[in-house]
Amino acid sequence: MATNSDIPPSRTVKPIDPPPSDQPVRGGETATDAYYSWDSELVGFIGLIVMIAVMLLLGIWIGVR
Repeated sequence: MATNSDIPPSRTVKPIDPPPSDQPVRGGETATDAYYSWDSELVGFIGLIVMIAVMLLLGIWIGVR
């Protein structure tokens, strides 16, 4: 099979590798540390909401008695 010399060869595109997870993201934290920090903040926030709800329910329950 003959090749057509009028058509230039196609370019190959190298895929871009994602940055490694151990590179500093902000303030010297790595991406893994930043994720765990956000995760613990989320758990703390949900815990605070649950604690406020329980305190309100107890206050209402004691006030009704």
